[in-house]
Amino acid sequence: MSYGLSFATITSLLVYTYLHHGKTIWKQWKDSTHEKPDIHMKLMKKYKEAPGWWYMTLFVLVSSPIPGLFYLRFSVSTDRMCNTDN
Repeated sequence: MSYGLSFATITSLLVYTYLHHGKTIWKQWKDSTHEKPDIHMKLMKKYKEAPGWWYMTLFVLVSSPIPGLFYLRFSVSTDRMCNTDN
């Protein structure tokens, strides 16, 4: 029950945001490409852009434990770990 409600909550949030704030979000997004640089943009231009390999390395490091976790979850019998009767 709660699993289905979580999907309904996320969907209703997206629909609400689209219906009530969609025009504002779209206008801001379109106008952002034509506006003059603000102080934050000027300060950030001092720094180099992070290279793509950096993000790919982080992605691989963070996602690499996932297959091992699936293996542990689905291959190790929980009956053997939780059974206290010998």
